[in-house]
Amino acid sequence: DEARPDLYRISLATREQRLAVRNADAADWSPDGRSILFLRGYDGAGTRGAGELLTAEIESGRERVLYRDAAKRLNEPRWSPDGQRIAVVLNSFQAGSTDLLGLLDVSSGEFEEQPLEPLGWRGVKIRGFAWITPRRLALLILDTGEQRSPSGRIALLDLDTRDLRSLLPV
Repeated sequence: DEARPDLYRISLATREQRLAVRNADAADWSPDGRSILFLRGYDGAGTRGAGELLTAEIESGRERVLYRDAAKRLNEPRWSPDGQRIAVVLNSFQAGSTDLLGLLDVSSGEFEEQPLEPLGWRGVKIRGFAWITPRRLALLILDTGEQRSPSGRIALLDLDTRDLRSLLPV
């Protein structure tokens, strides 16, 4: 089994390194800076599921599992600016499948999957996203899974209206 990366905090003043989280695949700081959101549990080749979305408190190191999915690979975990929601990309292990955006309500633990089909976008891949406000996200979407010469778009998703619209081609 291949080794997983560990996350460290490094002081800019002293260059001291302190272990924050072991065995983490991707991470994001909480808006208040007290926790790290991270992924764990799938292999880099994407052949094994059971991905987990977790948080770890910086001071105590205490970890908490927020979400598990054995059927999909989790990517790009991001905390909303207000800390109320977490978004994560859900990739199916089936070729040609459309990626989904997973949305977790931090206080209730409720998890929902947001499909990109409202505009008839099938087989698209989410290659990144950013929170614009606590209720709106910008997504980088590839029209196909092709890595060689992909075409795609930047799209805006409004979580209140579920409106997904293309802003510009890439």
